[in-house]
Amino acid sequence: MTRFSFIARNMKGDVVRDTLDATSTQEARSILVERGLLVEDLHEVDSGLPTIDALSSPATFPAWTTVDDHLSEKTASTPLPQQSVEGPEVPAFYFPFLDTLRLYAGWLMAWYLGIYALGYYQQSRGLPFAFDYIENLYRSPLVLSFALGAFLFLLFTSLHRTIGRGKLLGFILCAVGIGVFLLYRKSVA
Repeated sequence: MTRFSFIARNMKGDVVRDTLDATSTQEARSILVERGLLVEDLHEVDSGLPTIDALSSPATFPAWTTVDDHLSEKTASTPLPQQSVEGPEVPAFYFPFLDTLRLYAGWLMAWYLGIYALGYYQQSRGLPFAFDYIENLYRSPLVLSFALGAFLFLLFTSLHRTIGRGKLLGFILCAVGIGVFLLYRKSVA
C-alpha cells in the first residue's frame, strides 16, 4: 500500500485535505470519487516528506547560522506563516460544454447585432454603396429567429447560474425559453 495525499471538494464545495492508502493513483482517485469528492490534487506521499496534515499545522524548522559558525544548527526554530488555499468558488460539477455553447451564442449575438446595425443604417441613411448580403440577412425572419434563440439561451442560462444550479430549475427555465421561442415563431409565421 502507498500513502496518497489529496485536496478535494465535497458536494457543498468545501475543501477537504487528507491522506489515504491505496495501491495506485487510479485506485486512490476512484476511492475519492466513491466518497463523493471532486479531486483537485492527488499525489503519492514520499516517506521522507511531511503529509498534508503536517503541513497544515504550524510547523517549525531550524534556522541556520552563518558560515563563520561552520553551518551549525541552532536550536531556535521559526514558525511558518499559515497559508490559506481559499480561491474562487469551484462548482461541484463543471460542464465546459455549456460554457462553450454560451461563448458560441455570444459570438452569434455579436454577429447578428452587426448585421442589424449595418442593415438599419443602410436603409435609413442611404449609403453610396449597397451590401446585398447584409440587406438580405437584415430582412430574413430566420436570422431574427436565430438571434432571439441565442438571446434566450444566454438569458436563461445566466438566470440559472444566478438563481441556482438545480436540475429542476434548469428544466423549468428550458421549458419557459422554448415556450417563448415557439410563441414568437407562431406569431411571426
